[in-house]
Parts: sequence; C-alpha cells; structure tokens
Amino acid sequence: VAAIDLADLCESIEVAGPGFINLRIKGDVLAARLSAAARDERVGVAAAAEPKTYVVDYSSPNVAKPMHVGHIRSTVIGDSLCRTLRFMGHRAVSDNHLGDWGTQFGMIIYGWKHFADRAAHQADAVAELSRLYRLVRRLMDYYADQRRMPELAERIEAVEKELALAQAAQPSGDKKADKKSAQQLRKLDRQQKE
Repeated sequence: VAAIDLADLCESIEVAGPGFINLRIKGDVLAARLSAAARDERVGVAAAAEPKTYVVDYSSPNVAKPMHVGHIRSTVIGDSLCRTLRFMGHRAVSDNHLGDWGTQFGMIIYGWKHFADRAAHQADAVAELSRLYRLVRRLMDYYADQRRMPELAERIEAVEKELALAQAAQPSGDKKADKKSAQQLRKLDRQQKE
C-alpha cells in the first residue's frame, strides 16, 4: 500500500487483513469510465490483435440420467466463456461432449426389456428410465464383483496368513525393527478389514 500511487484513481487504499487490499475508486473516475463505455459499441474492450481459436468443453452430462444444477452451472459458465472470447475477436468452438452414449442407452434398453414398470413409465417416464439405468448399473457392478471374487478371496487368504505370521512373531529387542514390525502388523490388520 505504501509503495503504490493511485491518487488519480482511488479515494483510498487500505490493507484489509492478510493478503487483501481494498481500493476505493473515485466516483467521478468510475462515472467517466462507465460513460465512455456506454458510448462505445465495444464498451471499451479492444478486439484481439492476433485472434486465436479456443475450444471450450462444458456440461457433458450422462445422457441416460436426468440433468442437474451442476450441468446447468457448467453450461452457463462455458457459454459465457465462449461469448466473451468471441466478443474479444477470437474463434471459440463450444463442445458439449457426450462421450460413449451407446453404453448408457444400451443399459436403458436392457432395463426396459427386462425390468420396465409400464405404469411408472406412464406416470413419470424420466424417473422410470432413470430407475432402470441405476438398476442395470447395479447389476453390472454386481456381476463385475462376482468375477473378482476368486481373486479377492486369494488376496484375503494371503493377507490373513501374513497377519498370522506377524502376530506370532516375537519381539527382537531391536527397537527400530520392532517398531517396523508393529507398523507392518497395523497395516496388515487394516488390509484385512478392508
């Protein structure tokens, strides 16, 4: 604050807590700048001297699920960025990447063929399709977990054996080695519980 001279722009400059500086702009300066911006069709913003191309990817919802406020927020932010870049004279390419929507629709079709509740669909189609998507997702996760069971059982058995050996080990009398053994024992105990 002591090193800056903004007397021509500011009424006051003050430290407002650690890391913050408040600048109070003079009313006549602010009025003059706003008046000039209002008279200029570009509101005082110069066009880019060397226009560039920007790609803005936003929103990207899962097409098989209802949108929520997070999608709207990122869409508004992304569109605002594109408009700002274009106003500055750049080329802005907006992209709402939907990704692999075939998988999601395949899940809904499978759910529809096997688990659809026609009355629920009549009452609220979006809610029923969303329910089917979540149900099929749970089924897919269940079968994936089933395939992993033999591998998990082997890992559990190996950890249990290692834990039993560590629990049976007698202290060596070497503080450093005993501390390391105790840490290993706690680690194996956590792994077994996971």
